[in-house]
Amino acid sequence: MRCKMSSFKVISTILILIAALFTLFALPVHLTQLSQKAGVVQSHPTDVAGVWRIDNQTFYATTLTEVTQLGGEVTGGVCVQVQYIENGQTLLINKVQRTAPSVCGGDTAALEQATVIR
Repeated sequence: MRCKMSSFKVISTILILIAALFTLFALPVHLTQLSQKAGVVQSHPTDVAGVWRIDNQTFYATTLTEVTQLGGEVTGGVCVQVQYIENGQTLLINKVQRTAPSVCGGDTAALEQATVIR
């Protein structure tokens, strides 16, 4: 005997399955706590994605990482607020935002010669 389902039921079932899969795979991201740290950029890639050194810690950015350049360019030697996710030993950057030098303990002019990883 052949099972007959209306188009509406088939589409509804498919949408429910897609929503369930999306929830299942998205769940760990929502449960992950974001951490924040202020520090001076010591090195960074030429693009956003790649390895960043901030206050002697290694962070990794992707093409999805948001960089906010309020008050000037985010470059070596500037003070930034970095929002990241800790994934085991890896620190994955969610957002980097330039901030006032006072947040990093004063004038960061001495670090202006920070290297850029290419």
